[in-house]
Amino acid sequence: MVNILRSSRLNTLCLCSTLVVFSISTIPQLHAFPSHEMAVGANDIAFGFRIEKLIEKINKFKDKEDSKKLLDTMIELKIEIEGYTGQAINIDAQLDQIEKDIKKEGGKLKKDEFKKIRKIIKDKEKRSNHQALYMAECIVNGIKYDAEIETLNFIAKHSKDKKEDSAAELPIRVTIGVTLALCGLFLMFVPLPLCQAYGPNIMRAGVALAVEGTLNRVEQNQEKKK
Repeated sequence: MVNILRSSRLNTLCLCSTLVVFSISTIPQLHAFPSHEMAVGANDIAFGFRIEKLIEKINKFKDKEDSKKLLDTMIELKIEIEGYTGQAINIDAQLDQIEKDIKKEGGKLKKDEFKKIRKIIKDKEKRSNHQALYMAECIVNGIKYDAEIETLNFIAKHSKDKKEDSAAELPIRVTIGVTLALCGLFLMFVPLPLCQAYGPNIMRAGVALAVEGTLNRVEQNQEKKK
């Protein structure tokens, strides 16, 4: 797979230089953010370095084809970006866009395949949201956070949810590709040059990987029929 990152030193140089440029100019904004002048402060620089570390993790788990850890990192990225921008990200809307892009690029998704991927991602988001809410309640009420109690509460709350091992039925590169594309789209929500530079590339790499996964499956099925 193509590495979506440059060397660490070059990344840091790029980050610092783009933040400086951003402080004296503006860039085209996505529709979610109104166009306005914005000075870069310590919070923006700290956010930029945290994003850089998350991008490194994204690349690492993509190369290792570790879909679970990549999914965890995608959720981390979403939370980080929502906290920085103050804007909630609608995962369903982003998944709709990715599904269209995969089909547009020639991806051969099986019936209900994307529905299963959507469920895996939404279930992960649901788990993360519960952890965040429980932690907030602990802070408000002055209670020590207990991971075991939080887990038991989550299980009790969602005991009637439909459970299925969707991941086992999906091509690993399709799952990783969709998750990677989501990371790219999330980055595109942030009006910082670092995110605007990486976002589209990561999104396109994810779509390409998902398309490759669907086509590989088609080829394998054809070979089995011979």
